[in-house]
Amino acid sequence: MIKIINDFLPKEYHDAILNDMLSNNFPWYYNPRTLEEEGGIEPDDKFIFVHLFNNAVEVTSDWFPLVNDMYKFIHKEQPFKQVYRCKANLSTNQGKAVKHGAHQDLWDVDDYITCVYQVNKNNGMTVFDDPDKGIYQEVPSEGNQLIIFSGNILHYGVTQTDEKARVVINFVMDNNET
Repeated sequence: MIKIINDFLPKEYHDAILNDMLSNNFPWYYNPRTLEEEGGIEPDDKFIFVHLFNNAVEVTSDWFPLVNDMYKFIHKEQPFKQVYRCKANLSTNQGKAVKHGAHQDLWDVDDYITCVYQVNKNNGMTVFDDPDKGIYQEVPSEGNQLIIFSGNILHYGVTQTDEKARVVINFVMDNNET
């Protein structure tokens, strides 16, 4: 299941997220790799900047109010009970399209949903590439676009070459609709 929703948030809310996350006041943290050593995937030699808003047990960022209302909008499209993680990723322009490694967001949960909110428009993309499931789909980065998909689909990001930054917010939650 892959669902794409354009113009997901009201314009004013999207503009606030876009302006805050691309400002020089928003705290981004350097991560020297884009994959973890889980599920047999080796660490890569790529890098990304991240910001963790919350995990399953706690709010981890003073900036959490920026995304808090997004949960209500997501719940209307995809009901859930529990959020495992909300994290933003910022990819810098490296002068070429860099393909990050295919992955799942969780390896220890069987049935979950991932949502990728594409903050800004650029020529980067989210790619679903899971040969075992017969899935291949490229989704260009459109600002204010939400992609909802089954968390067990392998996916990856591709960096942009036309903008300084590509920003997405990842939501990982259970697939319980009650």
